[in-house]
Amino acid sequence: MIDGNGFFLVGQLGKEIDIEEQTELKSLQVSRVGNFFFDGNGNLVDHNGQSVYGFVPPDAGGAIVYDKLGSIKIPKDADGKPLELGSITIDSSGMITGIDDKEQIVVIGQIALANVPNPSALEKSQGPYYRMVANTGTITANKPTEGSTGKLITNGLEMANVDLANEFSEMITTQRGFQANGKIITVTDEMLQELINLKR
Repeated sequence: MIDGNGFFLVGQLGKEIDIEEQTELKSLQVSRVGNFFFDGNGNLVDHNGQSVYGFVPPDAGGAIVYDKLGSIKIPKDADGKPLELGSITIDSSGMITGIDDKEQIVVIGQIALANVPNPSALEKSQGPYYRMVANTGTITANKPTEGSTGKLITNGLEMANVDLANEFSEMITTQRGFQANGKIITVTDEMLQELINLKR
């Protein structure tokens, strides 16, 4: 989950996005739902199969490039198959690493977070996704912990901020209070009517 104001960037597999190009960046969608996993082809995807975008090494063992976004995926071996990695972890800065069969640390990539200046202007799409449109402002793709995007909390999942049980309890209490006040007004009205009748 994201502890901050950022959004995950997701989209179709295989795009390469120049982070300086707003048109390219806005071709992706944003989401706050972070239940990700690696599929059978080594691609980091969400529960709907959308590819998760971030900063990735251009080749196995290379340094991460921070001027472009790409689909995060496990590097391939000489046969073109995803490396067999163990102990895959994601830290609070979004860095994803694994351990290969030689006990070497392999950098898979770093999850990017989108900073959206005007999040209320995001356009709702299907499921947990939002589209970035013209009046959302200038979007930037950042490393987690940069700016106001926030950090990642691994093994955590953001939930709705509405407690239905509590809201129902409060609604019933308010309804009972309204009914009691209505009864008081009715009784007071009857008492006033009796006083007027006595005076006559």
